Amino acid sequence: MLSQNSNLFDQIRYLVKAGMFGEAIITYSKLRYNAMNEPELLSDKFFQREIKESEYSLTKIVRDRIQEIYHLNEQGNTEKAFAHGMQLAEILDIEPTRRYFTEYLYELRNILEQLNNNRHVEQDFYQIQRLVEHHELSKALYRLETLKDEVHPRARIRGEIERLYDELRGITNVTLVSVNSNAPTVPMQVRLTAQYLEKDVAPFLNAISEIQRLLDELSGRNVKDVSIRVITQNSPIGVSLEGVSETFLAVTDLIIPWKRKHAEKMAEYARRVKQYEIEQKRIELQEANLQITKSQQDIEKTSVEISKMEAEAEKIRIENEKGKIELERAKIQLALDVLEKIAPNLPEQDKLSALMKLLPLLETVIASDIEIAK
Repeated sequence: MLSQNSNLFDQIRYLVKAGMFGEAIITYSKLRYNAMNEPELLSDKFFQREIKESEYSLTKIVRDRIQEIYHLNEQGNTEKAFAHGMQLAEILDIEPTRRYFTEYLYELRNILEQLNNNRHVEQDFYQIQRLVEHHELSKALYRLETLKDEVHPRARIRGEIERLYDELRGITNVTLVSVNSNAPTVPMQVRLTAQYLEKDVAPFLNAISEIQRLLDELSGRNVKDVSIRVITQNSPIGVSLEGVSETFLAVTDLIIPWKRKHAEKMAEYARRVKQYEIEQKRIELQEANLQITKSQQDIEKTSVEISKMEAEAEKIRIENEKGKIELERAKIQLALDVLEKIAPNLPEQDKLSALMKLLPLLETVIASDIEIAK
């Protein structure tokens, strides 16, 4: 029996040198099984020396292969690491081998579970990247939020996931709708033409960008240019902006509701301004007629009409001044509300300067026919 076992030890060494690790493990397991059934082998020094040498040699190979799997995973070769892990598990997870390598098999199963999770994470991350390529940034960010919590802390891809998450989190996706001034709650369907971009969209986005720049300054943050990541030509218009999250909140939570609340007053003021212009034109026309009138009676009649028209125009002008002052006060309060929301700790001495910078920008947003739809 000792001679037979000696041949098995030689066979193990040969198999190891030949790279036939699976067969070597199985042969070693047979020897361990023989030792359990033949007590005299336990007292044989040659057998004990050879079995320990074989055990050391084979466990070293197992440890090296597990380390190789770790290394492949750290390099990002998840699929290759998983394949090597499955191959090693198939060798260790058979009887009677399983009982002699339980510790390593347990560790290997944990690695495979992690690797399998990483494989799914990488597949999900690839799909998320495809969403980004197709400008579906909101969906991508939502998927990343879930994926970020699932990925293993040691996974190589975690860094890429967190970088993309931070990048998308800084992007605000907004929908721009054109609003009819006569019906401020009804969005109009518009075409995204070069003229519309220049006349309407660009001034609106410039104002939003400058508001963000001002708020960054007030908050002591690094001022960055607002960049347009994506703009779609669908109606309504979709825009993905990087660096305007706080401005977006201020616009949606304060400015747009303010605009809708004061829409009737602004429309009435605009109507009266137009009416005053018409009255002035009528007065000018009557004054021109007066210059060519020769009849004293017609001159007196025309003069009386001009006086009445001037009195009416003056009433309109006074009403317009009242309406203008009322709207200006409301705009100042809106600007103060925005500053309070974004920079609540702004010193009083800086508030007036910030107010003077913010008011014309708010005026552009308020006067625009464009709104941001939540």
